[in-house]
Parts: sequence; C-alpha cells; structure tokens
Amino acid sequence: MSSVSRSYTQRNNNITQIIPELVYIVPDSDGPVDLSGARIYLLNLPNVPVTGGVFYVDLSGNDLSGNPIDGAGRITTGSDSAGIVIFAVNKPTNPVYYPGLEYTIFFRNLPINIPDYEDLPLFTIGMIAYEIPLVPVQYPVPFILSPLIPYTVTAPTNSQSVTYKCDGVNFNVTGSGPAGWLGVGAFLYLLSALP
Repeated sequence: MSSVSRSYTQRNNNITQIIPELVYIVPDSDGPVDLSGARIYLLNLPNVPVTGGVFYVDLSGNDLSGNPIDGAGRITTGSDSAGIVIFAVNKPTNPVYYPGLEYTIFFRNLPINIPDYEDLPLFTIGMIAYEIPLVPVQYPVPFILSPLIPYTVTAPTNSQSVTYKCDGVNFNVTGSGPAGWLGVGAFLYLLSALP
C-alpha cells in the first residue's frame, strides 16, 4: 500500500506588533473635508503568504523613528471636528498569488499626544489606500473611518480592528469592529449630527 504525502497549511495564530512609519503630515487646508495636521502612517506588514496573520498597532506607542504616535490631527466638516490619525497599509504580498488570504489589524489604546479633550472630545482612525509617497498638494481622504471613540476610553480591550481579504486582485476591507466602520460620507454625516 502506498501513501500520499500532503502538506497542510496551518493558520497563523501569532499576534505581531506593527510599528508605524510616519510618512506625511497633511498641511492646513480649507476644503470640504479638512484634515489639517493629521499624521499619515504607513503600516509595513511582514510577508505573510498562505497563512495570513493577526497584527496590532499600539496607538500609545512609538513610530519607527522612536517618536510617540501623534493623534493631534483633526477631521473637520463645517464647525464639527474630531481627532484623527490615518494609516495606509503596505500589502504583505502580491494578491495575484494568494486569493482568499486575509489578515486583521487591531488598533489598541489611544495616542498619548491628542488634542484638548474639551475641544475635540471624540477620536477616529482613518484608513487610506497605499499610495506612498503622497502628493503634497493633494491629500487623500480616508475611505473608511472607525466609529467615534471618546477619549475617556483607553482600555486595551476597547481596540478597533479592520480585516482585509484578498480577491486575487486587491486586498479589500471585509470586516471591522467592534462596531462597523463608516465610509467618509456616512462618517461626516454622523459627525455633523452629534450635539
């Protein structure tokens, strides 16, 4: 009797910290969506072919330069504002080779460097497409934003997350939590509707 050797792919259960790299500071602007002073960080995920992965970013930690992650930016529409920090994800592998590959990124804690609580009582995390370097004259508006988080929520158990899945062409956001993240239009409507 002959046997057939099979190789099994095991799920990657490791949780890996990703240290963000500051790549851009949005200049002052007065467009319909003002992101003045927002910091854009690049998340370089390690190559995780086949197995996917679970990653986290400690927002109260440091970036690759050793500086604290800066949450002093703001997203403003009309007279309504919230604190913001923005991330771009450098995809971990060529999506053509691994359709179905998925990975999740958790964002723990809130940045230490944040605006005055009374001025901006709420905070959000924005995600943009990976297009680095950014053109200084044009800044990207995040395609998805986390629910508005009160600054009083700092426990690590209250982390936000996004899950990307490969369709063979791109890595697309397929899940978010603990509450659903919003597209920029819905987010701005919600922000302007708050008292």
